[in-house]
Amino acid sequence: MQKLVVLDLFGISYNNELPEQISKLASLQYLDLSITNIEQLHVGFQELKNLYQLNLNGKWRLRRVAGISKLSNLRILQLLGSNVHANASLLRDLQLLEHLQVLAIKICAETDLDQISVIKGW
Repeated sequence: MQKLVVLDLFGISYNNELPEQISKLASLQYLDLSITNIEQLHVGFQELKNLYQLNLNGKWRLRRVAGISKLSNLRILQLLGSNVHANASLLRDLQLLEHLQVLAIKICAETDLDQISVIKGW
């Protein structure tokens, strides 16, 4: 399983958290956790250094994505329909993602939009 590149768990039910074994999937590039009941991403999640695309759409229980800045190869991050908002902490983490090209996130206020626009000059 260490050579697994794509893992699509769309709509799968877990006990509110991602299994820790997922951090052992060193070759993983695409991870879809949309429409699952996972409430948080454990620390081991940060070990997915080759992750290129992360889909967390529709995860209304998810409130934060701690350690997202550790995913150094992340290019696409989808957070629509989650409770993750463009707050100052998240934006600081996103600025550390040198390769981020696509960000899908809910904008709650005009100030959020202003903060996002400073990320890499977007």
